[in-house]
Amino acid sequence: MRTISLATAFVAATLLGSAATAARAQTESQGVGHLRDRRYCEIWLGYIYAAHVNTPMFNTIGYNDCPQNKMSSLELNRLKKQNAAAAAFFNGPRHWVLDAINGLDVSSSGETKNFGGMEMTKVARAVLPLSALKRGLTPIPYTTMDVSRTTIWIYDAHKAVFELTDPSGAVYIMQSYSQQVDPNLKMSDLPSLSSRLKLPAGWTYKTEILQQTLELNSNGLATITHDGLQDTYQKR
Repeated sequence: MRTISLATAFVAATLLGSAATAARAQTESQGVGHLRDRRYCEIWLGYIYAAHVNTPMFNTIGYNDCPQNKMSSLELNRLKKQNAAAAAFFNGPRHWVLDAINGLDVSSSGETKNFGGMEMTKVARAVLPLSALKRGLTPIPYTTMDVSRTTIWIYDAHKAVFELTDPSGAVYIMQSYSQQVDPNLKMSDLPSLSSRLKLPAGWTYKTEILQQTLELNSNGLATITHDGLQDTYQKR
């Protein structure tokens, strides 16, 4: 799948050996630390281009926590028309299941948009098949999507991570849990989530307590998947 790389607005320190501590300090100074269980949401816009759907993704991170009253007033058809898009998808509310982000992507112009009174910044982009328009860009559970972004997800040592493993043995780490399917889902539910998920044959879910800090680098192109509750995972 072809993707379009994005420029990095928050410049990350190089994570080499002892420099990891300095990188973490810089990350937090940019307002993208202490994220675990923080609420956010996104708007995805779909534009038809060269037999695909070019999908910029806008996120509330650094601006607001996706206030319920503003979220509830969003009208996707209106947002689609206002942005001359073929589709608009509301992705949220969500809560981060990581601790910090190193290298928050936006467009080279630092593009931001106001959606229903919520300021958002462009953080990533995906190129989807035209068939995605039929489902309004909603992700299909347990299938993968390539997202163009340059980020390092940071998970602190001695904290829990939640993993999906596919039949080939590939491991996906949860980056956020969703309240789109279950509005009452909370962080404390995640360790026992396997009892609620209808996993396809060969897929497994487990909780792991990290012995050391995990830095999950997208290297410019993240492969993500979703479970049946629309929780999001990145390939390790």
